[in-house]
Amino acid sequence: MDSRLKHGKWTVKEYTIGISKYAKLQMWQLAIHLFQEMPVVRIQRNVISFNAGISALEKGGKWLEALSLFDEIPCARLQRDVFSWSATISACSKGQEWQRAVSLFHGMPDAKIQPNLVSYNAVITS
Repeated sequence: MDSRLKHGKWTVKEYTIGISKYAKLQMWQLAIHLFQEMPVVRIQRNVISFNAGISALEKGGKWLEALSLFDEIPCARLQRDVFSWSATISACSKGQEWQRAVSLFHGMPDAKIQPNLVSYNAVITS
């Protein structure tokens, strides 16, 4: 492990890259560990790091945890973006929670979020 991580010298960007890399390697537990460590080492999470965490949970088949993380975004005084919505829809879809996926998809216009190709594919797949 990088010694900068042990001393809290990573930036939000480096944490987010680490979260994404662990997710791609199907190591969602390590990805979420990094995500949860961020406030401990006084690294403020941004919407991109939340999205990376949601994506990691989606890859791990943890739809309920992904939904919980999605719900935390406004609590962190951040704005959800199309990637937040799409990743959460995809997590619900992969978790066989098609009703939640469709409900999220239908909530996008109220949140003034324009669905993209990923959003449409995720909801169709569900």
